[in-house]
Amino acid sequence: MKIKLPRYLVFLKNKFWFSGIAFALWMCFLDSNSLLIHLELSSEIRELKEGVEFYESELQRDKQKLLELTSDPLLLEKFAREEYWLCKENEEIFLISRAEVEE
Repeated sequence: MKIKLPRYLVFLKNKFWFSGIAFALWMCFLDSNSLLIHLELSSEIRELKEGVEFYESELQRDKQKLLELTSDPLLLEKFAREEYWLCKENEEIFLISRAEVEE
């Protein structure tokens, strides 16, 4: 008994077409190196490259700040007082914390 296929599915009678379609489906969705995994990995690579660019800009900014701090002793003292609350001898520092006002 022969099964009559619709006109648009006639190519499925050919075993080479059928095996080619099965292979393409396997490679796109089921394989460990599938198209979906490649897309996922390429998006992860893009995010990591953006992270590298961000950290390189931060590194340049920090190098510039370090150069400024090592070249000017007054700026270094100002930085130490503001960031680390260092003080000179016979000097007192009072830290006043402001509570956030919830609205």
